[in-house]
Amino acid sequence: MATSLKKTKIITIVLIVMSSIGLYLAFALKAQAPAKVSNEHFEVVKRWNLPAKLNEISGIAWLSNDQIACVEDEDGIIFIYDLQQNKIIQSVDFAGKGDFEGLALNQGDAYAIRSDGLLFEIPRFRESDPKSIPHKTVFSSYNNIESLFYDAANHRLLTMPKDKDLSQTEKKGIYVVELPSFHMDNTPKISVDFNHPDLTAEQIRLLKSNFNPSDIAIHPKTKEILILQGKTPFLYFLESDGRFKKGLPLPIAGFPQPEGICFSPEGRLFISNESTTSGPNIIEIRLKNPETMDELSE
Repeated sequence: MATSLKKTKIITIVLIVMSSIGLYLAFALKAQAPAKVSNEHFEVVKRWNLPAKLNEISGIAWLSNDQIACVEDEDGIIFIYDLQQNKIIQSVDFAGKGDFEGLALNQGDAYAIRSDGLLFEIPRFRESDPKSIPHKTVFSSYNNIESLFYDAANHRLLTMPKDKDLSQTEKKGIYVVELPSFHMDNTPKISVDFNHPDLTAEQIRLLKSNFNPSDIAIHPKTKEILILQGKTPFLYFLESDGRFKKGLPLPIAGFPQPEGICFSPEGRLFISNESTTSGPNIIEIRLKNPETMDELSE
């Protein structure tokens, strides 16, 4: 009888373990499956669910070899996430606590910006014990800065205020940080004009009420400027001079809080989402018919 009971317990344990493994594998496969939010304008290629360390992921930048650099808005740490290995492979401390929102890379150098506009230069950031250099900008917490992009063609950084512009009310500017001087004018190089004569009344209304950039990028092929918005998930496309071109609403089901955007050199498009009920993630999307996205809609 004792032997029989022992066998029964062993079989029960084995079944429990196998069931747990099955549930884990099912969850893992589901976690990596494309979110069912594709529409006539874009399709989701893949989704990477991120670890809890990146719950507050706020800025991303393409590194190389299927690796993306990330910052989050609580600590001065750059995380290197490997898309093939599905894990963080390196963490680089460059500052203490802080609301870090934007990240940009220039070969071996990194730049991170806080919401109050303080810009950190991190030379050779992947080497041991990197030293960061803070640079003041014309912004403050009043402007709420979340975006940063390295414009390689002009060797400069681009950023935009999420909330209030410095002086414009009917426009929002793209500001330039010149490199290597880190000089920054208090006037934008490019302005998005909410009252441009080519815009419809509905487009003007929506831009005025719904244009709060959380990140910025330039398409490596078309040279369009893409503005990501997290407040009400949206992706705006601008001409290189800032003229509005088209807009794409992002479904909240798949993009509950989009905070970061980046391209690979080949034009692969990635968007990161902070943790909500579904946890943090990076989503790769492919635009289907960009020429049809010429109307804004809520």
